[in-house]
Amino acid sequence: MPRHDENERRRRGAPGDALPRRQGPDIPADVVDVGAAYEVLVDLPGVLRPSIRVDVEDGVATVSAERPLHEPNSRGAVGSRWRGKARRAVRLPDGVSGLGMTSSYLDGLLRLRFPKDPRGGGAGGR
Repeated sequence: MPRHDENERRRRGAPGDALPRRQGPDIPADVVDVGAAYEVLVDLPGVLRPSIRVDVEDGVATVSAERPLHEPNSRGAVGSRWRGKARRAVRLPDGVSGLGMTSSYLDGLLRLRFPKDPRGGGAGGR
C-alpha cells in the first residue's frame, strides 16, 4: 500500500472507530461484516424507540437518543445508569453509504444494516 494511502487511513480512522462524542455517555457500538452487508450494533437499553434518531453523512453513522431522567412516579436516590441525551458517531467502512439502510430495535439493541455495494465497494472490494 502506498504511504499516502496509509496516512489517509490513519487520518480517517478505521471502520467502527468511535469519533469524538459531542454529548452524553459512552454508548457501546460495534461494526460487523455479515457477508452482503455491514451491521452497526448499538446498545441503547431503556431507550424508547421514538427518541432514537439515526443520521448518515460522509461515511459516518450518528445515533442520537434520549433516556428519561427518572422512571415515572419515582425519585432518584442513587444512580449510575445514564440519563438524558446521548450521541454516538461510528465511521462506516469505505464504500458504504446510507442508501438502502434498514434498522431494527429490540431489547435495547439498535441494529443498522448497510448493504455492501455489489460492484465491489466496502472493505476488501477494491
